[in-house]
Amino acid sequence: MRDMAEQNKNQSFAGKAQQNEKIEETVQKEKRGRKDQRKKRKQKSLRWMIPIAIGVGLDILCAVCLYVWSKSIGKSSVYLNFVADGMANVVLIGMESALTIATAVLSSKGEKKLACFLGVSSTVIILIIFGLAGVKVWGSVNEDSESQTAAGMEESRKAFSPAGDQVVYQVQQYILEDDLFIEKLEQYCSMTDREISREERPDIMAELILRYLKSKAVGITEKVLPKNYETNVLLADVLYESFSDLLDESRKPENGSIMDRICDYALKILSDAIDCRIEADHSLHTAENRRMIGVYQIDSGDFFLRVEEIDSATACFEDAAEWAVQSIYSAAVENDLEGMNDAWDVLNNATLKMEEAEGSDDGDRVQKMKNIRDAYRIVIDQWN
Repeated sequence: MRDMAEQNKNQSFAGKAQQNEKIEETVQKEKRGRKDQRKKRKQKSLRWMIPIAIGVGLDILCAVCLYVWSKSIGKSSVYLNFVADGMANVVLIGMESALTIATAVLSSKGEKKLACFLGVSSTVIILIIFGLAGVKVWGSVNEDSESQTAAGMEESRKAFSPAGDQVVYQVQQYILEDDLFIEKLEQYCSMTDREISREERPDIMAELILRYLKSKAVGITEKVLPKNYETNVLLADVLYESFSDLLDESRKPENGSIMDRICDYALKILSDAIDCRIEADHSLHTAENRRMIGVYQIDSGDFFLRVEEIDSATACFEDAAEWAVQSIYSAAVENDLEGMNDAWDVLNNATLKMEEAEGSDDGDRVQKMKNIRDAYRIVIDQWN
């Protein structure tokens, strides 16, 4: 009996020990389970932090890119001013900070969806802010562009008269080819014809011309002379030489009886030479060819003066002045100061001839040519 009691006692102790081991094992499993759950929650929390990290990185990248762009176009001050304004906005920064902190806290507590929503909202808000910075920079660029355009338009509208130190506003763009003698001066300026004195007129005209020629000047360029140009120039030279010979013959006393016929032939040959030069000009504009047309026209006008055909003579002198102006233009395009001066000599000669033909120094056509001559003298003297 005693042995059986001891045996039962030992079995009871063994059962309790085994039960304790099972309990301990269960406790360990529960601990390991809770530890695994915490680890999984932590891993999930870290995964939900990835979008937040990406958003922060995107914000930083956007900020850096905007700064680099604004600096490259010379507008970094605008961007930095915007950033400074944003930093000064305590409410905005506090709200953004609160969103970030709340996102982190909610993420650590496993509130994944809400944390993600707040993180995305924070990212979107920052992107909107930097987007506004970009709009501000771009708006400043457009403002500068509009200011420069307005300044350019204002500059093109202004011409300064050296004589009277008077500001004249150009209300219509002057185009040299459309108005060689600037007879519509009042249309280009805000002043009426009565408000522009005769003395001021050449100065104002010179400013319009100089501004126009400077916009067209490109410098000397290589030219390939078209065959038609060379042929007509050579033929014109031959005809002009024949004209010169006939002119000499017409002055000889022994040819007095046939002088009229010699003059007719000479004038016809000179007209053909002018036509050849004009045909060459259709192929290629050159300052020298245009100058020679002016020379030929003056010779033609002299011929008409000899036979007292005044109207024909004045028409030739006016044509000579027009070709001289076009020659100055062609020389100015190539920045050829010598060519400009040579053409001006023809313009001056034509003006003096017109004054001689009309027998007046203040007739309308004479004054028109004198004004343009004086204006181009100012232009050439200021050319550099």
